[in-house]
Amino acid sequence: MVEKLKHLLDSIGLTQFSDALLKLSLPAVRLTHLCSEPQQIPVGASKVGGRPDVPAGFEWPCWRGSPLSFLCQVNLSDIGDLPAAADLPKDGLLSFFYDAQQRAWGLEPADAGAWLVEWFPDDPASLRPCALPSSCRELGLFEPCLLRF
Repeated sequence: MVEKLKHLLDSIGLTQFSDALLKLSLPAVRLTHLCSEPQQIPVGASKVGGRPDVPAGFEWPCWRGSPLSFLCQVNLSDIGDLPAAADLPKDGLLSFFYDAQQRAWGLEPADAGAWLVEWFPDDPASLRPCALPSSCRELGLFEPCLLRF
């Protein structure tokens, strides 16, 4: 992997910086999407958009009186064998929410709460799709697509 990255840096003219950049490099996971009809996406599947799969009693996260937008969910068993996921739990579902109005960038302490990463340790197949809050703005709704890694 290091040789491949070194070759890439050389090919784009960054040879003089390659040693420093290689010291900073970390494994990563590339996400790609496959658009699907919502009914074709199984409960607990890794996906972007649509409705999140959650346990009973889930309360939709809000920030400054507005519901956060559901971005995606990652079934951790899909990425458990990848080096970049070594420090993550091997099972469960990670769900990502963010303020789609982009009122916060995370630069200020007051931005805390404008995003949420929720881990549901239950078997993802035991979760259920959650209804979207009626106050979700169209801006924050995303078409569902399966994720591949």
